[in-house]
Amino acid sequence: LLADRENGPLRGVYDVKVDGDTLLVVGPANPLGEALHGALVVDVSDPANPEEVSFFGTDYPIHNAYLRDGYAYLTANDWERNPIVVVDVSGSNPEEVGRWSILDRDEAWGDVPAGVRTVHDVHVQDDVAYLVHWDAGTWLLDVSDPSNPTYLADFRGQSIEELASVDGQAAA
Repeated sequence: LLADRENGPLRGVYDVKVDGDTLLVVGPANPLGEALHGALVVDVSDPANPEEVSFFGTDYPIHNAYLRDGYAYLTANDWERNPIVVVDVSGSNPEEVGRWSILDRDEAWGDVPAGVRTVHDVHVQDDVAYLVHWDAGTWLLDVSDPSNPTYLADFRGQSIEELASVDGQAAA
């Protein structure tokens, strides 16, 4: 995929999602240096002849994603804020419309190694995004307005202080 692009092809793909006639392909799942990073949108209304619709390039790896109602929810593991990024992929020119990180809830999460609080997976159901943040627990966001994800709740076993003492490289 996307072999004609600079730093292409799109490699390290760990996740794809389908919503109706739209297929979302994301990658690479892990840092690959100068590799092509992003989300490819494909029209699969004719499965025998899929057509590339658009590509949203990123500067971060995407391990998992979710596609719902024209919005892609991307796990943006940038090793800084590790946000969930919401991209409107409904047209031919995808654009980021929203972003949320556990650091938005409490900046003290910045003391926790990024590998311990990596956003590993996302699932969206009934306007709630469920984010799995490695050792930092599961976080729920209201995404009824995808451009403004807002905190609902989180479930975790260890405090920020306990997680801050973990070796982040060992956890990643």
